[in-house]
Amino acid sequence: MMPPARHFLTRMALSVCLVSAAAPQSSTELSPTTPGLAPPDAKALFARGEEAYRVNNFSTALTVFRQAAEKGHVGAMTYLGVMYGMGQGTGVDYDQAMTWLLKAANAGDAQAMADIGLFYYRGLGQQQDYQKALSWFHKAAVLDNGEAMFNTGVIYRDGLGVPVNNSEAMNWFRKASDAGYDAAMNEIGVAYQHG
Repeated sequence: MMPPARHFLTRMALSVCLVSAAAPQSSTELSPTTPGLAPPDAKALFARGEEAYRVNNFSTALTVFRQAAEKGHVGAMTYLGVMYGMGQGTGVDYDQAMTWLLKAANAGDAQAMADIGLFYYRGLGQQQDYQKALSWFHKAAVLDNGEAMFNTGVIYRDGLGVPVNNSEAMNWFRKASDAGYDAAMNEIGVAYQHG
């Protein structure tokens, strides 16, 4: 499941409207480890990190995801990249964000690849580079990441680092829609409305 932060970051980066699916607030405190018990495995740590993230307990989520990532959990690496990139549970640190996203991407995580594409698209922590953004979006799209397919369509639609190509954009929006990425359906509708 894609954390709300990623969905928000994508829409912030590539769409006019900002949509944020805020997780419910809770005062539930989750401790990174339970005293007296053996350290949990990476999968259990990841689940604990997701729960902390879901209730907006970002400092705990960051700690627990780091523990899981250090044990090799790729999803935790991706969450760390997003959290450092958005300053959740820590200050914004694009170098740390990119470090964790690259580790996850090198392990084959399509969402991390899509997120790296967003960093290049926005110029977060490095020079804005639409060609590199497109390259990372393509890598993620090949792995059936609907968000990356959508973002590829946006690059072709807007002619960012490539010539405007509405036909290619529409192909990518259709692929994203088929992959279940809702924003793509809207783009298809807008394209048909405007001919």
